[in-house]
Amino acid sequence: MPTKSPPEATGARRPQDLAKQRQELAKRHIRRAAASVMALRGFSATIEEIARAAGVSARTVFRYYPTHDQLLAAGVREMLSALGEPIFDLPEPERDLDGWIDRLMLEAHLRNSEVLGRAFWDLSAPDTRTSDELADACGRRRPVRMQWMDYITSRSWAAAGGTGPAPPSLLEVFALLFSAFTTNSLAVDFDHTPEQSAELTASMLKTLLKAAVDRAAG
Repeated sequence: MPTKSPPEATGARRPQDLAKQRQELAKRHIRRAAASVMALRGFSATIEEIARAAGVSARTVFRYYPTHDQLLAAGVREMLSALGEPIFDLPEPERDLDGWIDRLMLEAHLRNSEVLGRAFWDLSAPDTRTSDELADACGRRRPVRMQWMDYITSRSWAAAGGTGPAPPSLLEVFALLFSAFTTNSLAVDFDHTPEQSAELTASMLKTLLKAAVDRAAG
């Protein structure tokens, strides 16, 4: 006598699973809206502005993020996640070091401009009056960024012919030229687009990298 398969066997989902999935999708949609508004308005972004960008009511936003700081913290985490998205078609530095640096630098300045935007200033110097949750989200930026800078510096150093660990001063050069401080300074003082900033800083980085390798070789 045939028996009815359990929902798990047929691929059917329980109502509570579907409800949870819808909630997670809604929260992700709101987080992304928060990140996009914060890129334009910094931490001055309001719940109402984010709700409009998400296409939902402020009441819906409050349902998932009860306070303004919790919403901003979610937006910060979304930004940091977007900054770490993989870069496709990236050449291997051992085969094409110039192409590796050019591509990384272009993505860095584009993301500094489009993903972080004005929120960078609040992220790098958060108000001491913010909640612990928002301060914790902001505090994640530096260690994640420096981990990436150390990785990129080490790979570039080795590909350029450097031996042993890269000099600490070279890490500082990489961190500076990839920084949103540099993106904003070149945009404000010289009207550079992210593409122009990438071209300039990539050229500088290649020159300084070669000089560092030559010095180390004696």
